[in-house]
Amino acid sequence: MKDSLLLLFTGLGLSVTSWAFWKYGSNDALAVFVTVGFVCAVADNVKLRRQLREMRAKT
Repeated sequence: MKDSLLLLFTGLGLSVTSWAFWKYGSNDALAVFVTVGFVCAVADNVKLRRQLREMRAKT
């Protein structure tokens, strides 16, 4: 029962957030998606470079 309520409230919160994003940020939605994608790609690149540096140091 507790998990069902948590899932219900999570879905409700995400749907309200999604509605607010498209209602108030529809003009800049593409810019937001591109920015989030770019930031994620840079963060992943930094993480992979760190792992590569650690692997090179071990050999």
